[in-house]
Amino acid sequence: MRRIILLVLLLTATNTAFSPNYLVIWRGEGDASYVPIELRHQELTSALSLEQTPRDKAPTFSDVLPATDLLQYVSFDGTPTQFSNAVTRCATTRSAYMVLGSGDSFSTAASSSSSSFHSSFTPDELSSGSWSLRARDYRGRKFGKQLASPLKSGVERAAIIDAVNFTNSLHGPVKLQDPDLALFSFILPPFPSQHNDASYNPSDARENPRYLLLRQFCFGFNNLRRFDPNTRKCVTSTPLEPIAAFSMANVGMVNNQSTILDPYCGSATTLLASAALAPECKTVGIERDGNWMVNFTEVESDFSSRNLPPPTLLRGDCRNPLIRRRARASAPNGFDVILADPPYGKRERKDDDSEPLADIMNMIIEDKTAGTPLLKSTGRLVVFVPFPTEETRVSGEEILENLRVTKGVMSAAGLKLVEPISAQRLNKSISRLLLVFEPSSPMINKIDT
Repeated sequence: MRRIILLVLLLTATNTAFSPNYLVIWRGEGDASYVPIELRHQELTSALSLEQTPRDKAPTFSDVLPATDLLQYVSFDGTPTQFSNAVTRCATTRSAYMVLGSGDSFSTAASSSSSSFHSSFTPDELSSGSWSLRARDYRGRKFGKQLASPLKSGVERAAIIDAVNFTNSLHGPVKLQDPDLALFSFILPPFPSQHNDASYNPSDARENPRYLLLRQFCFGFNNLRRFDPNTRKCVTSTPLEPIAAFSMANVGMVNNQSTILDPYCGSATTLLASAALAPECKTVGIERDGNWMVNFTEVESDFSSRNLPPPTLLRGDCRNPLIRRRARASAPNGFDVILADPPYGKRERKDDDSEPLADIMNMIIEDKTAGTPLLKSTGRLVVFVPFPTEETRVSGEEILENLRVTKGVMSAAGLKLVEPISAQRLNKSISRLLLVFEPSSPMINKIDT
């Protein structure tokens, strides 16, 4: 029987209008600056775009908690299936929930969602499905995996007693491990509109809780640890970790019909993530490094050991037109997506003062002018670039100028920068920016999913 998880959130009372239809819990509780909110939004929004038509509205986000953005409401006009399909691709999303009802007690929240709740399950699930009711207290400073059930506080028992009319409608057995219907009671502090981060005190959130009834129906991408650098045979000195690689592939809107090029592929982490998300996609990597660090046989083994189709790997400099011609044999009409995390001199000895992003733009322009496009007119370019942490709040135009990409270059390439820009902090002095480029003119046809 399909596992259905329900979630009840206890909120401090407020008269704020209730409108979001989803709630997500993001990954990043260990270091939010490493998984910035812009990256989470970019990844989920891009994944949802694969499920939508061009006329559909983009999702909107708002905070649930006053002192963190690790829990957020999402308003989305599409279907639950579309939302679920997008979330299950995302590396930055831990879990997602459908909002069913609200009230000043669990019983009133359950009553307000009576019709939507009963229509969400089959009669068999309600009559014989196993269930449980667990609690989570979000009034502290722990989130995600760090949060434990407050068993000693009696919250779970109180929730069951308060919701006796609702729980009496569940006729199946109670089962704490992997139930068919898993109910959660989340205790949350006041809404962001009532408190700011500086004045918020967790002790203020103890009175007059408000409840939301949610149904948890999907999780983010499963088992990212299978792609950790320490699980792979080929690893460079500066490997791209799974969250970054999967986020890049999602922001690139990779799907089973996509052709993907990484012109600085290294150990092919971006291509591995792309293949994991879309096993039928076609991936090509170019790497100029000698066999001393990037062994193509080991790269291919990293794919085959995960039952993923190996990429086409080419040894050489991506700036060489002959190498790009060989790459285009896999995509005669140009690639749908170019993903790149260039070394910027950290792994390879630089024999000139070139900037990889400027080089990529020049390659796109050169091949486009020759009538053999490297990137389709509907394609996306997604690139990580290092940048001083203290300068990450400058405008996109200033960032591009710093990287030697002028307006004229952008126009010739037929691309525009998508903002806001996600800045992933690596240390006190260096961050890396995720720069996303899309066609400067509207796409006529959406890529098939």
